[in-house]
Amino acid sequence: MPQAVRCGVGACAAVGERRCEAGAEVQRCDPGAPADADVRCDGVDEDCDGAVDEDWAPTDVLCGVGACAAIGRSACVDGARVERCAPAEPAAADPTCDGVDDDCDGLTDEDFAPPTTACGAGACARQTPTRCVDGVEADVCVPGEPTGDDADCDGVDDDCDGRTDEGFAPRPVTCGVGACAARGAVRCRAGAEVEACAPQAPWPDDVSCDGVDDDCDGRTDEDCASAAEDGGAASDGAAEVDAAPHRRDACVDSLCGAAPLDVEDRQRAEGCDCRAASDEQPGAFAALVALLALARRRRRGVRR
Repeated sequence: MPQAVRCGVGACAAVGERRCEAGAEVQRCDPGAPADADVRCDGVDEDCDGAVDEDWAPTDVLCGVGACAAIGRSACVDGARVERCAPAEPAAADPTCDGVDDDCDGLTDEDFAPPTTACGAGACARQTPTRCVDGVEADVCVPGEPTGDDADCDGVDDDCDGRTDEGFAPRPVTCGVGACAARGAVRCRAGAEVEACAPQAPWPDDVSCDGVDDDCDGRTDEDCASAAEDGGAASDGAAEVDAAPHRRDACVDSLCGAAPLDVEDRQRAEGCDCRAASDEQPGAFAALVALLALARRRRRGVRR
């Protein structure tokens, strides 16, 4: 009875038979044709050389994403392709703007906290967060537009030139009354209008009959009469003036009348000479002028 026999290896293996013909064993078995090489990872010895998948070529493999990405190699194990690759450990978060997915979640720089940058001056000042664009931190701050020429006093740099209220024009002001009157100006100080004006110091009284409010109380020459009384002037001033041969005509408060000679000389030095008008002054008015002149002389002694 024929018996089955095997021949060849791998993909070339075949089954034949052994039989007895004419008193002799005859084996008939024809192996398959081998392949030129064994390039497939299939667990078959395709080139029939006794080795399995020996010509299979491993390839590089990738695994992981972002900063965790790695390169491994494939392998043929028991006729099956196996990838051997170990990704890196991910970071806990992705706070840096570097274009890298640090926490390996498929998103890039999603935890970046942009700082705020400032630009412009004065009314043009702005603050804007930066932006992370393709892994590069970009300053996107744009200054505002000027709001004016900085002529108002508000402490704001309206024209954005680094100076504040430089266009404010001071306004003239006056202060004090009478001889204390002075001139000053309203200026801008630290965003507020400030009036700078210092009145002159007043005299202690207003005994001179000069049409000037010397003690700066809003009244003019109000102490003149009392000064005359202190000097012992009589109620009948005209008689006193007539009895004084050393008195001559003088100019007092823009009016002509009698006065002591030294007062006349002083007034002449000041450019006042009323002698030509002396004949036109009544006696009572001459007495009043004498009193005013006396007060002037007293005041001159006080100022010395």
